[in-house]
Amino acid sequence: MKRLRTGMAVVVGMAIAGGTSMAIARPQVPSRETRAQGHCSGSTLYEQAMEPDIGVEMEIHIESGVADQPWHVRMTYNGHVFFDGIQTTEEDGGFEIKKQPRNLLGPDEFVAELKNLNTGETCQASLTAPL
Repeated sequence: MKRLRTGMAVVVGMAIAGGTSMAIARPQVPSRETRAQGHCSGSTLYEQAMEPDIGVEMEIHIESGVADQPWHVRMTYNGHVFFDGIQTTEEDGGFEIKKQPRNLLGPDEFVAELKNLNTGETCQASLTAPL
């Protein structure tokens, strides 16, 4: 056991002296993330997620495959609007919005309504989870 500790100390010391970073593995904590995905009214795909964080982290990701498309996005948490604005797809034809509203009492319901302002395509994404 003493030999193992001495060997580990030498390795750590060498890594520090050489300017090398060294990662120490930690046990994985089970994720409390809840995800959903689906199709919009056209060919666009969406992915939605939420998980406890500082408040509740909520994310919507759109993949249309077409760059520079403006989308109107409205996101609600338990019926309260926390984002209402325009987001434009990037070069790859997608975008992602992440927000962290404070955690409200009761069941957690995240709804995202999206509309492509060029084509009229719509998305209705809904996710409920006990966080």
